[in-house]
Amino acid sequence: RALFAALELAFDVRFEPRGPGQWREMDAALVFSGAQDPSEFRGPRLEIAGPSAEKRSGTVDFAAHDALPPVIRGRRLAERTVGFSYVAVQNTDEVILATVDGRPVWTLHDSSSGPSYRIGAIPEELGPGEALRDHLRAGNFLGLLPLVQFLRAIQQPPWTLPGLRATLIFDDPNLRSSTYGHLRFPELLQHARAGRYHVALAIIPLDCQRVKDPTTARLFQTNADILSLAIHGNTHEKHELLRPQSETDALAVAAQALRRVEAFERAFGLNVSRVMCPPHTVCSDAMLHALPRVGFDAMTLPAPYHKRSGVPSLPVALAEWGPAQLSESGLPILATSHFDASEDELVLRAFCGAPIMLYGHHGNVATGLDGLDQVAETVNRLGVVAWSSPGEICQTNVATRRVNGRMAVRLFSRRARVTVPSGVETLHVDLPATSREADGLEIVCGERVLPLPASGVDFIGPFPPTVQFEIRPAGSVVPTQVPAPSHRWWPPVRRRLAEVRDRAEPLRGRLIKTRVRSA
Repeated sequence: RALFAALELAFDVRFEPRGPGQWREMDAALVFSGAQDPSEFRGPRLEIAGPSAEKRSGTVDFAAHDALPPVIRGRRLAERTVGFSYVAVQNTDEVILATVDGRPVWTLHDSSSGPSYRIGAIPEELGPGEALRDHLRAGNFLGLLPLVQFLRAIQQPPWTLPGLRATLIFDDPNLRSSTYGHLRFPELLQHARAGRYHVALAIIPLDCQRVKDPTTARLFQTNADILSLAIHGNTHEKHELLRPQSETDALAVAAQALRRVEAFERAFGLNVSRVMCPPHTVCSDAMLHALPRVGFDAMTLPAPYHKRSGVPSLPVALAEWGPAQLSESGLPILATSHFDASEDELVLRAFCGAPIMLYGHHGNVATGLDGLDQVAETVNRLGVVAWSSPGEICQTNVATRRVNGRMAVRLFSRRARVTVPSGVETLHVDLPATSREADGLEIVCGERVLPLPASGVDFIGPFPPTVQFEIRPAGSVVPTQVPAPSHRWWPPVRRRLAEVRDRAEPLRGRLIKTRVRSA
């Protein structure tokens, strides 16, 4: 089944059918409704009851119990898709983990033979083109969430995922002045600092050539903990990253974008995250391969990106699962959502281990920044959130687990920073399961450059407290050595007109209000 094949990739487990008397050498058991109870098995088990056809939706209340991850403890989430039945409590010390209408749907009983979970919802099979994440979305989660939590609980030692991390991204602004459309950067800084959140502007490289006044750039330079920059295309033409279909054309666009950004950084002492936020959220396969070759660290795509047209073909099963999805070129894909994403959806994204990356445009704050404060407050309710730049999120997209002097490091990023505890003698580094067949990747650690095979690679200590890793794709190039695309007069004109429109929008809004009052 596609569902269990995807779970095997996600959790490094193997599912095997077993009958009565065949439970030796098994680490855990899934027991479905109607199957004979494996009473002889000693170990963790999850009993999955069949759903009730008459009950199709409800509000799920999760207990404030330490058997549940913090992000869902004590929460209420609406279930609208998965059928479920209630679970009868069989032991006085059985813990109720979740209820609907006050009646149990998920329980836990600790006994001498191991923890025993029971759930009243059966996980649904993945349909064509569906990913695991499609069954862990707002309104559709109860069939899969308990199974995922069970698989995490039986992993020994468990993988340690990055904590909650978040950023808010505005597409299009530039630093030609202290305002852009409805955004006033000093006010934005004040709100973000008071509300404990981080804002990144995805700037257009073409605009970088026209920034002359260092005053606004200095605001970002001296407040990098609150305000940062990422990259939004190159010239911001419609479908500009979808249009290049050849390696030569894609490299020319990607390299020119970085050259413009690097010149901007040198001029103003700024640091721009090497994260591409594609204009109009589309990109070609050629561009997906070109971006890491010239030095980009990641690309953002709105969720669910595996169902969008104009997006490169990516392995579907684990799309949007975990900190990021690595493409076959080694470029991580970071899932984003609009500012208006529901709190339920953000809870489930955090449960999957993904960073919270929300985006919008200056028009989304036309009525003021209070709405943005509310978005950040919703994110902060998820738990202790590390707000940071898109580049910093990339650096921390790492999962680790340690067995004595050996620590496994799984990279969900091209460039990653790993904290190494004392006593670790070996670091085993590999990639997520869906990325292990990528060709020609190298891994860099200090002075060492090694091929990165599917089985991973070992680095032998001693190690400093923090180790940097970098994945290099085949055919990496220096941006300055790539010829520029053919010069065209229209992109600068188009971009200038769009900027004039954006900057005039607040004035137009005030004029309309004045006319209404006069009338």
